Amino acid sequence: MVPEDVDLRGLPFMPLDVVRLMDSDIYALSSGDEFKAALSLWCRSWLQVPAASLPNDDRILAHLSGAGPRWKRMKGMALHGWTLCSDNRWYHPVVSEKALDAWKHRVAQRERAQRRWQASGNATASPTAHASAHATASATAMQGTGTVKGKEKSSAPDLTTVAPPNPPRAAPPAEVRELPEPSRATLIAVLLRKQGVVIQGMHPLAVQWAAESVTDQQLTEAIAIARMRKPEGNIPPAYLEPIVAEVREPRRDASGKTLSQLLAERDAAEAKEAANASR
Repeated sequence: MVPEDVDLRGLPFMPLDVVRLMDSDIYALSSGDEFKAALSLWCRSWLQVPAASLPNDDRILAHLSGAGPRWKRMKGMALHGWTLCSDNRWYHPVVSEKALDAWKHRVAQRERAQRRWQASGNATASPTAHASAHATASATAMQGTGTVKGKEKSSAPDLTTVAPPNPPRAAPPAEVRELPEPSRATLIAVLLRKQGVVIQGMHPLAVQWAAESVTDQQLTEAIAIARMRKPEGNIPPAYLEPIVAEVREPRRDASGKTLSQLLAERDAAEAKEAANASR
């Protein structure tokens, strides 16, 4: 997904696509600790080489994610969306997309800097070397000294002759896979969680309601009825289950009115009494 020379070390800023994140499966399905581990891996991969990748080693991933001994339990959700590629490294398509964009801007900036140096008469100097010096160590600088015919040979580079810089290699186009659309069960879970129902997309009731084609309107109406009966605190899915069934196949009293109609009439009567009492 990302060429092997894409190196974003020294570039600590990583863009976060909040719309895609809030609509993603992992946001709807993960626990707090799982989401923390997943986000840690996204951030850690940004400064790996190649960028947006992770090593295929559970010991390292347990450390990078912050999960520690809990890694085996969290691994499935923390690596949601990642793909193990032929270089035995994990790649995330969305982080890869952002990394390739950042790399394109870094290469363009280096080219602009090179042109400025050449225009100012420093055509033999390399601004790209200075730009990346803080991120990678020179192989020559890490060597010791030797002797040549009894004389000491210094490992320092010869600054009297500096070769012109090699032009940066353009990154080949990378295939970026789009994340799959969230399932109906996930969308149901997102809707219910926004209204105080503690549920995840893999919950049996969310899967059941998705299979039964329960609509958002029916779920919202069921939550409104549940709120009338249980005004405080979160609503458990099991508490909502019979109410959803009642909304889908409403029972009627002797007058032919459904429970929703009776509750609406009761609310209207209470509001009218309150208005009269305030006069």
